[in-house]
Amino acid sequence: ASIIRMALLQGELERAVAQQPEMLRLSLAGGAPLTCVEALLVSAEVFGRCGKEQQARLHLDQALEVARTARSPYFEFMARLTEAQLHFHNGQEADGLRALSRGMELGRAGGFVNSFVWQPPVMANLCAKALEAGIEVEYVQSLIRKRKLVPKEAPVEIESWPWPIKIYTLGRFEV
Repeated sequence: ASIIRMALLQGELERAVAQQPEMLRLSLAGGAPLTCVEALLVSAEVFGRCGKEQQARLHLDQALEVARTARSPYFEFMARLTEAQLHFHNGQEADGLRALSRGMELGRAGGFVNSFVWQPPVMANLCAKALEAGIEVEYVQSLIRKRKLVPKEAPVEIESWPWPIKIYTLGRFEV
């Protein structure tokens, strides 16, 4: 799964698509719940990026079932963040915010600051969405600080983004 995540980070979707079936087959054959969840979520992301929403949802639902069966808040945390990302990618803001809220709630409760499907640019964008919506603000701010997350485009309009230094001008000057 890490090879496919790297391909996605490097924008090599074709490479990720080519390797996805074998990665999923090997991971599921091993039977370890964490490996299965990771492979299913990476597969969901690959299908989501290809515009194959049905296949993405199928893999996401399978990962959520493993999380429920294992009674693992950590697995569900990873799955809910992936679900939020898929919804936002498809323009489904309300569904994305619901999944993001649940994921961040689980993250705060469990003290999670990383996941096996973590991609910094994706997490930075999810954190920006969470802060805009007022979701688990203190937890999200601490996550941003600990992981040094910054989205591709600086979220200067988000007042609650925890910049190390804030400079205000035009009307007031404050550092």
